[in-house]
Amino acid sequence: MRFKRFCILMGITLFLFSSNLMAQEDFLNPYTPDENTVLLLHFENDLADASDSTAGAIPQGQISYLQGLPNLGNCLYINNSAINFGSKLTVPDTAALDLTGSFTIETWVYFLTFGEGWDD
Repeated sequence: MRFKRFCILMGITLFLFSSNLMAQEDFLNPYTPDENTVLLLHFENDLADASDSTAGAIPQGQISYLQGLPNLGNCLYINNSAINFGSKLTVPDTAALDLTGSFTIETWVYFLTFGEGWDD
């Protein structure tokens, strides 16, 4: 059952990712902010916001930086391998984050584990 859910999740992720690739001109390098970008975190050994609209993210718990795909730099590893870790990122509230009208939220997530039970 877990493998079936994993396959469905990966299929949806690949579909969404492939449709986004068509819209982006240069997908072999990190995104660059434009006038509509509110928050852009590259995770290059820091949690700074490349758009300069916010103060960036604040880590809580166990995080580290790992080598990512070629040309894309590092990625962030958030360790929640134990249910009591509670590792996460928070972004302080600013006026730039008061989203109205149409907007897009985009992220790429790679899950290493899915837990052992419904409460993991």
